[in-house]
Amino acid sequence: MLEHEYTVLGGVSRAKVGRYLSLIAAGVSATIVFALLWGVDIAQRYGLPANLPPSVLSLVGAGAVFGVLYWILDRYAWRWNPISKLLKVPDLAGDWACEGQTVKTESNPGYEWDAKITIVQSWDRLRVRLKTAQSGSHSTSAALICDEVDGYRLFYSYTASTPKPESSRGL
Repeated sequence: MLEHEYTVLGGVSRAKVGRYLSLIAAGVSATIVFALLWGVDIAQRYGLPANLPPSVLSLVGAGAVFGVLYWILDRYAWRWNPISKLLKVPDLAGDWACEGQTVKTESNPGYEWDAKITIVQSWDRLRVRLKTAQSGSHSTSAALICDEVDGYRLFYSYTASTPKPESSRGL
């Protein structure tokens, strides 16, 4: 299974982050282009051969800068403490120990179980993998809730439990 998008409730809108990134990308791109053209102008003033092909300028266009900034945010920057707090997205990636209890019904007395949960996370993608001694599952959708009173909560939907062949009971 692959990572999937997830929703952040109570955090900063990803669309708003995209707008801010595009404004920053435009400013960074303009600054780089200005510096390159200024460098060519200085070189020509001193009689140095300087030629700046348009393809170089297109490489530092706002779209390319946006792509680089988004990649940095998606892979690294969202985990940095001030940015993480601003975006209200905690870093949940890693392995987690889980203790659970099945629901008791008239026909099922319920039982306790232990699991290992592995979370893979980036700024816009997430995957939750749960493994017990009897079975396992993968997330198909998820939401992070940022609640100022209760803290962060993770909700996710998952594929049907896949029992191990030697197991007679699932999750």
